[in-house]
Formats: sequence, C-alpha cells, structure tokens
Amino acid sequence: MHLVESAAGLAEQFGRRGYLHPDPALGELVRRIGRRLAPPPSDPYIEYRFHVLRDPLPNAFALPDGQVFVNTGMLASLENEAQLATLLAHEIAHAAGHHTIQLLRASRSSLVAGSIARSYGASVALSVGGLELELDLGSGPGPEPVFATAVMGYDRSLEEEADRHAVASVAEAGYDVRESPRLFEVLALGSAGEPSAAATEWGSPPQLRDRARTLREVVARLGETTDLEALTVGREAYRPLRHAVGLLTAEDLIRAERPRAAALLAWWLVADDDRDARAHYALAEALRALGPEEATREESLAGAREEYERALQLDPGLALARRGLGLVLFEQGESRGAGRELLSYLRSRPDADDKAPILERIEAITADLRTAEGEDRNDHAKNQ
Repeated sequence: MHLVESAAGLAEQFGRRGYLHPDPALGELVRRIGRRLAPPPSDPYIEYRFHVLRDPLPNAFALPDGQVFVNTGMLASLENEAQLATLLAHEIAHAAGHHTIQLLRASRSSLVAGSIARSYGASVALSVGGLELELDLGSGPGPEPVFATAVMGYDRSLEEEADRHAVASVAEAGYDVRESPRLFEVLALGSAGEPSAAATEWGSPPQLRDRARTLREVVARLGETTDLEALTVGREAYRPLRHAVGLLTAEDLIRAERPRAAALLAWWLVADDDRDARAHYALAEALRALGPEEATREESLAGAREEYERALQLDPGLALARRGLGLVLFEQGESRGAGRELLSYLRSRPDADDKAPILERIEAITADLRTAEGEDRNDHAKNQ
C-alpha cells in the first residue's frame, strides 16, 4: 500500500502546485472518454481518475492507484477523439494490469533499479507537469524507480500488452480502432507532423513505427468481426479543443526554449485557422525566439514581422503583438517604428509586467533618435 500512498501524494503535489490544467472543456473530454473506457476496478485501491497536466512534452502516464495524467503537449499532438481514446486505454491497461506493481516486485531484486540507474545515473530529474522530481535510483528498492518507469515508459512486453488491451477497449467503447496505429505514427513525428529522430518516453521513432505496424495487424484481424465503418473518429469535435491547447503548448514550448518545436506547432495552428490572430501571434513569437545563432536570422525576423502584422490586422487590440512587432522592428534597425509600437503597447497595458524594460528600450530609442537628428543637423550645417 506504500506505493499507492506515494501515488496519491504525487498527485496531490500536482494539484497543490497548480500544475493541473484548469480548462473545463478539455478536462471534461478527457474524463468522459476515460470513464467510457475504464473497466470495473479489479482492486479496492484502484479508482480511475483522469487529469490534464500543463506540460508541453507529448506524454501521458498512469499511477498504480488508477490515476491517469495526460500532458497538454500530448493533447496538442493528437488529431481526434479516437486517438485520445487509444492513449487513455493504453494507460488504463497499465493500471489495470498492475504493471507498476510488477515492476516494484522486480525492483526488490534491484534489477529494475539497477537497469534504470545504469541508463540515467544514480538519480534522475523528471519534469512532470512542471514539477521537478529528483528521483534517487541508487538507494535500493522503493517506489522511485517505478515512478521513473511509469513516466518514462515500461519494458517492451508490458507496452505491447497495453497496446493490445487498448485496441480491444477502444473498439468496445465505439471508437475507430483504425486510428489506434496512427497514435504511434503521430508520436514518431515531431511537432506538427515533422519527422523526428529523437526518442521520447514512448520509445524511439523506429520502435513507435514498429508498434504502429503491429497494431495495424491487430486492427485488420478485428475488422473481420467488427463493422469498423460504424465506429467514431471524432475529428471535428476534437479540432477546436486541439487548437486551443495548441496555442497554450506553443507558448509553453517557447518558455521551455524550444522555439523550433513551437514554430512547427504554430504553423499547424495558422493552417488550421488562418483567421485566428492568436495563431499568427504564436508563430511570430516562435520565429522571433529563434536565436541569433540561426543562419537565417534575418529571414526569421522578416517572417515574425509579417505574422505580427497579420495578427494586428485581424485583431488591432492584441497588445502583445504590438510589443513583439516593436522588438522586431528595433532589431531590424527601424527605431522610429519600434518606438511607436512599444509606446502603443504600454498605452494599452499600463500595468504590464515588463513595463520597466520596455520603458528602458523606448528611452534608448529616443536617445538614439535625438543623437541621429543632432548629427544630421551638424552635417547639414557643414554643407551650407
């Protein structure tokens, strides 16, 4: 029971520290689909509950007491309700199958702890929902290695078992299982469908593609006895929720210093709704965040400027877009225009958190313009 108590304590930390995402519509969707998939608890300590964590990484995990957590970054990557159902069913299968407890028993012989410690060192820092967890993997048996595995992923046999159970649960709940393999194809890609070479908590891209191929075979066999055309995809219902959480995730990716991933996601947001000023603003922010070391810095600034201007055309009251445009103009050497946009930003947001540095920038621009005007007058006088 110590493991279950530890799981409850971890969940309480997320709530206490404000890492649970409060969006009621998104949370209700996850809970509704999760409840539709969840089997009757096989043990008294299991109570299936579903939460959304504000974290831009595409991940989800289940605790041994039945709590399932899905990151906002994962929800921004999925394409429809059927894929979300597959994800939740997979995590439910880990809890229902006592996979974490199986690992705890294995760790009593220090095999699991030793394996993880060899991979990650004596300790590993996990960022889950913004919560930095320093897990001691070298102290012997205990819940820490198991929590690390719950977040980072299980061994291949347990993952494949969860995949198979997920497909059966998804079909029984009425969701289109043809989208189940697509979940792993999506995870094998980077943000907004760009190929990725990096491994995630769900495995490397080749491993994920292998899992997708295996599930396609499972789905083909299921199609022999199931009317797949009668199952629900839920693409249009999911689309506005994905767009909203995508805007949030793009912002969080920029804060996490991952502007390339943010830009790729923002490109999708713009393609999804070209009339959304917030999508153009998100893309502009991501392009501006691409650092000075980028070989295409001038192109990035030009692109950011265009997107800020488009955002303001759609929504002239979007103050943050004026701020961003002013900063881009300043970097492009257009001081007068930069000062005008930054002043407009502060007029619309007089209590802005960044008021002091923006005022300093405006004062520097004003001083530079006065100096330049003085030099022009001197040059003119000399030429008389």
